[in-house]
Amino acid sequence: MILRPLSLEGPCLEVPQVTNSVVSRDGRLRWEVATHVVPGLDLDGCGSPVVIVPSSLSGLCPETLEWQMYLMRGECGYFVGSIEGLQDPFVLPGWSHGLRNIGAMQPSQVPADHRHGQVMTRYVFDGRIYRSGKREAR
Repeated sequence: MILRPLSLEGPCLEVPQVTNSVVSRDGRLRWEVATHVVPGLDLDGCGSPVVIVPSSLSGLCPETLEWQMYLMRGECGYFVGSIEGLQDPFVLPGWSHGLRNIGAMQPSQVPADHRHGQVMTRYVFDGRIYRSGKREAR
């Protein structure tokens, strides 16, 4: 069976090139984040690259970092939604409207039992963009 790439709505966009800093709430840790291709993330089953772009706002922290996500078709980037998390998104079981379901991890804003926990957010494609859904403490 040969998969055909899903036809995407919206304009062909040039993907913004952004570099920014994320600082832990206590100010002790700092990360550089930048526009990048997410290795191995295959949303359409055809191997089309996915590029994520960090927010350009100042004062980012790991719990609130948001990324814009673009599915590439040649030189065209198609905006497919925003996700939250310090780590790259990953594939979850299932498909929605022609694209794979994905998850993203982020630190818990209020750690359970005073420990540093993480929250996974599930995202599903609604035919136009990815929408956040169920959040699970990890």
